[in-house]
Amino acid sequence: MEENMNYKVQIPGNVKTRMEIFDGIGIPEIIYTAIGAGIGLLLAMLIYKICNNYVVALLIFAICSGGTFASVIKDKNGGSIAQTIKNVIIFIKSQKVFKYVRTKDF
Repeated sequence: MEENMNYKVQIPGNVKTRMEIFDGIGIPEIIYTAIGAGIGLLLAMLIYKICNNYVVALLIFAICSGGTFASVIKDKNGGSIAQTIKNVIIFIKSQKVFKYVRTKDF
């Protein structure tokens, strides 16, 4: 008795493998954003103590926290800007250089 091996399985389209609060924003992204905001807050407080200008300090904080959030948020394919930069750095470091030595054999 021969079984039919060509059967199709219907897979739902919006199945998530991890818990996300919003699309692309999960617990790790919130933690990374909080760390970036904390570093931005420390830098902003330092700038405010030195320059006594709250607008510059506020901009530093906004750039650090917003930049961190924008770089770690996942797109619809599961990638982020930070992950792409990490992959590029790993790729550049893994390149090998083969020096070509020309001989007079030809």
